[in-house]
Amino acid sequence: METLPKVLQELEGEDKELLFTAPVWISLFASYRHDGEIDKSEKAEAIKQAHFRTFTSPNSLHAYYKVVDDHFEDKFNAFNNALPQGDEERDQLLEDKIRSIVKVVKGLSDEHISKLLMHDLNEFYLRVFRADSSIFQYFTFPIISKALDEDDENLDEI
Repeated sequence: METLPKVLQELEGEDKELLFTAPVWISLFASYRHDGEIDKSEKAEAIKQAHFRTFTSPNSLHAYYKVVDDHFEDKFNAFNNALPQGDEERDQLLEDKIRSIVKVVKGLSDEHISKLLMHDLNEFYLRVFRADSSIFQYFTFPIISKALDEDDENLDEI
């Protein structure tokens, strides 16, 4: 069985709590950042990422994600329900959490783990952020946009 890297085992108090809930906060941040609300696909992607990373993340992070995966959905729901109701207040709290997470990760004494974790958490964010975007948006919007531009040019000629 994999064990947590020593630098993560040594964390205490608020830093430990923040680091082991980081993917939850990052998921909430990514979900709200996209369009101001949490879509079912964003939440599902967050839960999926927390679980998949127990075996798809770098080997030295598997044990970390096993801790993260434990009760991930419950924490996601609880943290979301505890967020301020106003958009500005909610966004500010989430931004503050992300800044604190970055500070803790960058402050880890093991530079290798720090860089691995920072990279992996960024990937986590991107997966959740992109979950609400469909393939349709990625491929058809440029096609539609190009067609509209061409129509505008044709109108200029009339």
